[in-house]
Amino acid sequence: MGSLRPNDQMEICYLSLSPEGVLTPCTVVEAETLMANEESRVLARNEIDGGFVSTAFLPICMTFEDGSPQAFETVVIRGHRSQVVKRYADLAEALRGHDETAASLSRS
Repeated sequence: MGSLRPNDQMEICYLSLSPEGVLTPCTVVEAETLMANEESRVLARNEIDGGFVSTAFLPICMTFEDGSPQAFETVVIRGHRSQVVKRYADLAEALRGHDETAASLSRS
């Protein structure tokens, strides 16, 4: 899950995230407002050597053929370079992925 392949059928979706971690559909205007508030979308952040790992909620995201929205994203940022590590369909999976990424980079 989370990797993009050229032949995948993708669709844009607009979502909000409740305090309990539940994704619900919203309007494009609501999603744009959520997207603009970057600080509130960051779910976890860890400092690493030369940068940080950040996992955020994506109110405007893609769904794949199976309908799963890729509404969370873990990114590694070092200096002026950023790399998307993985995208996730649910909050618990995203937080686990964030912790795994941060731990693996702390060891290297």
